[in-house]
Amino acid sequence: MDREAVAESTLLGSASAWLIWLGLLAAFSPVVLDLVDHVVTHPWARIGIVFPWLAWIAVHRDRAGTAGRSNRLIWICLLLAIGIELLAVSGDVLRLGRFGLVIAAVGLVRGAGWAGPASALVLVWLVPLPNAFVGMLSPALETTWGSLSVVLAPGVGLESESRVPAIVAEQARLVLQPEDGGLAMGFGLAGLGWFQAAAAGGNLFDAAGRALRWGVMMVPAQLTIVALASIALAFGSSEGLARSILDEAGWLMILVLALVLSARTLRTDASGILGGQWKGTSNRSMNDASDDSTRAGAC
Repeated sequence: MDREAVAESTLLGSASAWLIWLGLLAAFSPVVLDLVDHVVTHPWARIGIVFPWLAWIAVHRDRAGTAGRSNRLIWICLLLAIGIELLAVSGDVLRLGRFGLVIAAVGLVRGAGWAGPASALVLVWLVPLPNAFVGMLSPALETTWGSLSVVLAPGVGLESESRVPAIVAEQARLVLQPEDGGLAMGFGLAGLGWFQAAAAGGNLFDAAGRALRWGVMMVPAQLTIVALASIALAFGSSEGLARSILDEAGWLMILVLALVLSARTLRTDASGILGGQWKGTSNRSMNDASDDSTRAGAC
């Protein structure tokens, strides 16, 4: 049995694949609706909006070369995921159910043999970093960025009341919040690195290493964002504009980087397909020419 036949024999290797995914979304609808509301109301959580697209690319590229798997993994992951969701809904902690959603999605992709572990785990970034981790190093982290940024922005200073740091100018005061520490953006950058390695055919160790290297780029990126907000405040901009820079710049940067990475990946695929077609056409032309020469010699 070839690989395509193996894939077709699994739960998701059939025409009902889309129905199964829609069923998964329906089963986790309370969790999905809460996730959508979180993304709409919290700018830093919008970092995750690019990962459904990136996960699709990674899985699609990996799908053709991956052998099928047993349905047992699918059912184990689904049962575990549904158990987590029931616990989350009954305990009124819907965000706990996001872990169940990720487990179900990864289990479906791996159990169907659609992708290897590295590509399947891009689905982890479907959900944003939990709030507990976003503020894990607060207020030390955002205070550090504020202290460094005021050096670059003349006319502003840093003050702290009740351990809440704020960048102050003559007529404005910008309070730094836990999400301004940049850990959510670092998580998103790590996801981009993981996707890049997975799309290139790397294994788990390759993906982890690339994710770590991308993740640490949060340090200069977040410092730059806080510095831009401080400079805007120093030149007389309103607190609202400075806050918008802090809120929007991080996820917009992730969006641009994701578009660049996905375009580069898809362009590589297109080049490979066109190259294969040109090679096949060239070989056919050479074979036709050889046949013509043989017939001419026979005559």
